[in-house]
Amino acid sequence: MGCDMLVALGPATVQGHTLFGLNWFDISRQRLRLRSLPASYHSPDETIPTAHAQLPQVRHTCAVLGVQPEKGWGLVFGCNDERVAVGVAGWRSQLVGSAPGLTGTELTRLALERGHSARHAAEVLTDLIARHGQGDPAAEAPDSVFLIADASEACVLEVAGNCWALLECPQSRAVSDAGLIRQDWQRLSPGLADRAIQNGWWHDDGTKLDFVGSLGGAVADAWAMKRWSKATLALAQQQGTLDVYGLRRLLAEHFEKVARGQASADSKPRRCATLVARLHGPSAPVLWFAGGASAAPLHFPLLADAELPEAWTSHPPHDDAPIPRAVAERLQSQFDQDAEEYCSEARHLHERGEQAAARRLAQALMHKHLEQWEAACRRPAALTSAAASALKRDEELAPFAFG
Repeated sequence: MGCDMLVALGPATVQGHTLFGLNWFDISRQRLRLRSLPASYHSPDETIPTAHAQLPQVRHTCAVLGVQPEKGWGLVFGCNDERVAVGVAGWRSQLVGSAPGLTGTELTRLALERGHSARHAAEVLTDLIARHGQGDPAAEAPDSVFLIADASEACVLEVAGNCWALLECPQSRAVSDAGLIRQDWQRLSPGLADRAIQNGWWHDDGTKLDFVGSLGGAVADAWAMKRWSKATLALAQQQGTLDVYGLRRLLAEHFEKVARGQASADSKPRRCATLVARLHGPSAPVLWFAGGASAAPLHFPLLADAELPEAWTSHPPHDDAPIPRAVAERLQSQFDQDAEEYCSEARHLHERGEQAAARRLAQALMHKHLEQWEAACRRPAALTSAAASALKRDEELAPFAFG
């Protein structure tokens, strides 16, 4: 499995909003599922049963909308109602320990449930790693790379065993399944420089510690480095011109380019999900989610502070369904228009303190889009382009309405 993540802060985007994008892929047929975790208050003696540790629960957890691997407790990526987004990729350092700790997906969920800003989420992660360790020695990529963002700032946290380095992102950043922080870090785990010198990982000449140079494995993952370099170039080329729709196109094109480089049919990756989050304003973030391996993914707008329709957790929509491309494009146009209208109306509701009404509005939006997708799936798979054109003329989609 693999992961590519991108973040663009306000100065790098058209509307001045932070954008977060992710491609998650695998060579297997694994599907990711969505999880909606409501904000909750917990008793003082409550604990969390993670895979290798029993953690004390905090008194209050944020509402989280996240993407979860099959048969997993943690999250690959998520947004919370404080407009914080966190995603995780994996890599292998030379500090793979014999004792297991918290996994990357478990740490992602904990950071989202507890973090009130990007800076606070990073503090939650580093504290948990110091207390409970990190990594699964049996995993192919036991160490973690976290990309953390909120409406005003973003950072990368690379973890090797129980050591870490933090890099603040100035405007945009790409992250893949590789350790990339060298001497450009702003913060380092306490005692790491002395430990590296004592073990002969770094020379004692007063120079700033090279995090990956001292703790990285002998050979970097060439494919992960190729994906990172292509994503970094694409971000630089579109600096200042990115919006949600442009970032979706960038992610789709980036995956197609790097997937073509995998010549073997057995090793060719299959995209499991594409996600784009927009973090801004007083309301909860909008997350566009597309599941499946289609070259033209259909993105559904979802809201972090509203309960998901049951179908999203039991039988989630995916773009492998036999929907004609013309119909899928019309659905996407309608979904995008609905999302923009929702954001405008929800902003006014939040300004008036009517959060419950905004949540009901979000639930109505998500239910409507599910119904439209299911109706499109029931149409004949062999619908021709001519028939699709006739459908567009004769049967327009219902306008955005909440009843």
